[in-house]
Amino acid sequence: MATLEFRRIDPEANCFRRYRLTDRPNLFGGIDLIAEWGRIGWRSRSKVESFETPDALARRRAELLGTRRRRGYELVAVTEDSSHPASLERVVRALLG
Repeated sequence: MATLEFRRIDPEANCFRRYRLTDRPNLFGGIDLIAEWGRIGWRSRSKVESFETPDALARRRAELLGTRRRRGYELVAVTEDSSHPASLERVVRALLG
């Protein structure tokens, strides 16, 4: 399981947001991507997407991360399980450029 956490803090715009992406295996042999978002300190909303292959998951995760970066979110935490650190490492390296 891997988790990426982003935050966007802009006091002038009264914007205190968080965004978290977590992937985990599901009961059907695929992989779920859980996106959680909301205002810091408030209950979050979430959405689960299921993927058959790690490549499909990686493409969708990269798409979501690109959107968050364009909207001003900054990476604040990376947590990973040893089951697939190489794919997460590539994503983080691409984000940090």
